[in-house]
Amino acid sequence: MSNYCNKCKVELESSVSHCPLCGKCVNETLIGKQILHENFPTEYKYQKDKKQAMQAIAYLLIFGNFVSLFLELMLFAKITFSIQLVVGSVFAFFGVIVPIKNNWSLVNYHSVFYVAFTLYIIFLENYTNSFGWGIVYVIPLFVLAFSVYNFLMILSNRNNRTEYILPMFILTTIATVAFSYNYFSGLVLWPSLSAFLATVAFVNTLFVFRSSKILKPLAKKLHF
Repeated sequence: MSNYCNKCKVELESSVSHCPLCGKCVNETLIGKQILHENFPTEYKYQKDKKQAMQAIAYLLIFGNFVSLFLELMLFAKITFSIQLVVGSVFAFFGVIVPIKNNWSLVNYHSVFYVAFTLYIIFLENYTNSFGWGIVYVIPLFVLAFSVYNFLMILSNRNNRTEYILPMFILTTIATVAFSYNYFSGLVLWPSLSAFLATVAFVNTLFVFRSSKILKPLAKKLHF
């Protein structure tokens, strides 16, 4: 019995689980199962294109860093902005390029990305001695936006979306730390307070209303 991709209108061999053209799952058995940790498409076509794209971005970052270092040394005889670019490139490499290139699960990719972005903003604040803008505004608003995204993904029915639960807890932790820091430092509170209240509300909503459909299957999968 062959498989059929409704999106591309092509018939595939029974051994093929995903359409090589669009990446859609065409195996009825896999479609019916709850996938707790989604990955980037694993077909050879996507893996090859993805690795080439990530390698090109990595080489572009390296080239850009060398150009920036050279120009700063030639024009100003010192290095300032280039340090920010180098550190940002390192975080981008380990937080974006490596996970995508190596086909990490979405739960790991999102978790590493959130932590890498937060650490980079903290680095920029300390390196530029311009405290407040990152921990007060950028990080809380970043957490707020992605917590809404994660919450909506968890509530969606596609593959039960349990891979977004751990990133949600990470965002909640970041929001809690940011709010606590701003509160005890006497800084502007409304951005971090909004992020803190939103993430806590989202997590509590999951526990109260979606535990049987999301948290319990996840705990069973993780053998809790």
